[in-house]
Amino acid sequence: MTMAEAAKKDANSASRTVKLLTGLGVTAVAALFYQSNQLYEQTKALVQTGIYYTTAARSDTAEKLSKAEHAIARVDKLEQEIRELKMQLRTGLKDNAAKK
Repeated sequence: MTMAEAAKKDANSASRTVKLLTGLGVTAVAALFYQSNQLYEQTKALVQTGIYYTTAARSDTAEKLSKAEHAIARVDKLEQEIRELKMQLRTGLKDNAAKK
């Protein structure tokens, strides 16, 4: 084998090695892209789930707050009625005492 043939064989071997490494590089980049896409989809699903549960919790909290406000309003109304009944009772007692 002459030096020219040996050099050509080495060049061909180097060329195949470069092609192989380039192919592996493209495959690796494609695999990384696929993995990043999968991670994106999983993250998107988690965010949507979080938004759903946050919205549900807000709705539940708003409902409970509304019920609490109604209960407070009922208590306020009952307190007013008690004050009015006390006034009527005092007035009735005074009137009764004045009649005696």
